[in-house]
Amino acid sequence: MTAELTSTTFWEFSGKLYTRGDVAAHCLALQDNHGVNVNLLLLVCWCMQHNVILTLPQLTELQQAVAEQDKALAAHRTRRRAAHPDQGGNESDYTALKEQELVLERECQTVLVETIKGLVVSRFEGDALNPTVVAFIHHYQLKSHPEARASLSYLMSQLETTE
Repeated sequence: MTAELTSTTFWEFSGKLYTRGDVAAHCLALQDNHGVNVNLLLLVCWCMQHNVILTLPQLTELQQAVAEQDKALAAHRTRRRAAHPDQGGNESDYTALKEQELVLERECQTVLVETIKGLVVSRFEGDALNPTVVAFIHHYQLKSHPEARASLSYLMSQLETTE
């Protein structure tokens, strides 16, 4: 892999992208409506930004690598949402749960980075669509969900201005 991918650089890339425009809303819609792992989605975005190709089997391997973290995150996310002040929760408890969730997110990203370093990846050359996004659409079976594809298009439009 020619671009430097570390847990730190991926976390920083993710933070920049996630806080840009409506990226967070699109990521959360994909997560909540289609079961997309947002950290895997952000890794796909990183790959597209850096012309790295991930195949469908590689995406499956990456998702399997973070299966335990994904379960822990989903359970924690449910607790955090239930503790929201709008749901009658305490603001300081909710804030603490958000901070704990960020720790879990970062752990998930670390596993993804370590896993991708063990994969043989190709570089993308050309002006066409990076096949990684096509593999991602197939991986999450998003082909027949135009709103999901629109969210992916939006994310891709935000990549050009991330670095």
